[in-house]
Amino acid sequence: MRPSCSFATEHLTRPVTGLIHTHSHVDHFGGVLGVITHEQASSGEIPVLAPRDYVDESLAENVLAGNVMGRRATYMYGNLLKPSTRGFVSTGLGAALSMGSTGFVIPNDIISETGETRTIDGIEIEFQMTIGVEYQAVDKALLLDSRCSGMSEITSITCNNSSSTPCGAQVRDARLGCTDQRVHRLFGDKLEVCSSRAHHWPI
Repeated sequence: MRPSCSFATEHLTRPVTGLIHTHSHVDHFGGVLGVITHEQASSGEIPVLAPRDYVDESLAENVLAGNVMGRRATYMYGNLLKPSTRGFVSTGLGAALSMGSTGFVIPNDIISETGETRTIDGIEIEFQMTIGVEYQAVDKALLLDSRCSGMSEITSITCNNSSSTPCGAQVRDARLGCTDQRVHRLFGDKLEVCSSRAHHWPI
């Protein structure tokens, strides 16, 4: 069954005016059709931003290798184990995996270089490209007006992923992760709140 964004549009306190895909992992973009429609993306009615190579990387990892990874993830996360009254098996970076359908839309605005800015709904956003640090299509966003940064997959409250996962996701290059600390030089004096890797809490 195709996802519908009617629930979101009915219950959100304000309309969706823009969407940012930070990187090519399905748990960060797969719910897109629960928020907007293909038509809103293709017509440009709602800006859909993504880093360069996002489409190719998303298809390569989640479609070509997706079936194998999905099967392995079932064992890796134990997501078919039934919850009990005393709890359930956590996936570590989140409570549980979604077992629903996956959506995908083609971005209508591509971020290619560090320092590019966009204004969405009156909020100016500055982007930093971090290609190859954890994935081949990654960026971070700084909401200048709010002095808040969305750190994508680069910053983690716990330990960053720096190896291959049991499900077979691409190997992360720890060397690049350690050297890419430009965020402090670029945004350090502008930030008040850091949303650390969409899996974790803001600081």
